[in-house]
Amino acid sequence: MNSMNEDITRRNFLWKALIGLGGMLVAFIGIPVGGFVLSPVFRKKEQRWVPVAWEEDLKLDGPQEIRYSIIKQDAWLKVNAKKSAYIIRKEGNDYVVLSSVCTHLGCSVHLNPQKNEFSCPCHGGKFDISGKVLGGPPSKP
Repeated sequence: MNSMNEDITRRNFLWKALIGLGGMLVAFIGIPVGGFVLSPVFRKKEQRWVPVAWEEDLKLDGPQEIRYSIIKQDAWLKVNAKKSAYIIRKEGNDYVVLSSVCTHLGCSVHLNPQKNEFSCPCHGGKFDISGKVLGGPPSKP
């Protein structure tokens, strides 16, 4: 009775057992680590509305800078982050809210009331009153 199973040596058995244990170890460690790394991709971001101004405080004469603060939580650390935005009040109940962050590298843009445009002091980006790019390196409104 000479079969294939009888040809397994102690060395071959130990080698296959080591490979099997290594594979199990990789699975036990790899699955939780993979879940941790990929979980932000599948997690839905919570959108919160933040009240920033009273309607009666907004003027009809162009963009107005509004400063507000929000509480941001990163793991166990809570930070009171100060932000700003520009609000343009239209006729009726229509509003346009523009971020004060440049789309190029995230610098803060400033309103130039004489030219009626926003400018970024970092790299010379220029935006019109509706947020459209007028010049400089930013490619997105």
